[in-house]
Amino acid sequence: ECEICQDDYFKNGTLCSQCDECCRPQLQLAECTATENTKCWLPEICTYTPCDYGATCTPVPTGSCIPDRKCTCPSGYRVKNETPITEYKVLGFLELLAGCVVIEMCEDTGYGCAMGEVCTPHDVNERYCSCAPGSWNPVTGHTLVEGKFSSSSLNCEPCTPCSHGYYMQTPCHGTSDSICQTCPPIHGCGAENVTCSSDTDFACTACVDGFYLIDG
Repeated sequence: ECEICQDDYFKNGTLCSQCDECCRPQLQLAECTATENTKCWLPEICTYTPCDYGATCTPVPTGSCIPDRKCTCPSGYRVKNETPITEYKVLGFLELLAGCVVIEMCEDTGYGCAMGEVCTPHDVNERYCSCAPGSWNPVTGHTLVEGKFSSSSLNCEPCTPCSHGYYMQTPCHGTSDSICQTCPPIHGCGAENVTCSSDTDFACTACVDGFYLIDG
């Protein structure tokens, strides 16, 4: 049995044990003595350094004396300057916190729609994606919620223009392509020479042999 322990050791029953050192950010409450180990104190991280700007703080075990915490933003908010993350971990006490800011649907990077789509804010944490003017897709559109950004596109296709000899009966609009109809026939005018903008507004640009143009 050891009667007196050497420096940096303390009497631990019948043995001598080495004194602990408080590691940052632990605070030393009492030095190691001949009979008692060093007394260290680690404050509860979420109490000592809570998360900023409305984020919820949750302690995260690390297995070491350096604490960790997770800061989670509430619905409709994201971590400032780090889109589209809605939670983040901070190691130690002195780390500067990003905090939470309101998600600006359709404006914040990572919360918009795919290229070529129109983004419309739908709710505090939702947005609606649809095809842009001049394009269409049979899908009516899709609603994307916070934190579930998808780069998958609606695969919007360009609207089909009506070729010569046809007029547009129904314009292309979002979920349906253009509907074109053949120009009404004109007696004495070849089909390739008929132009029209509707079934009542049509004209002939050149007559076939044996006919002449009266009011083209």
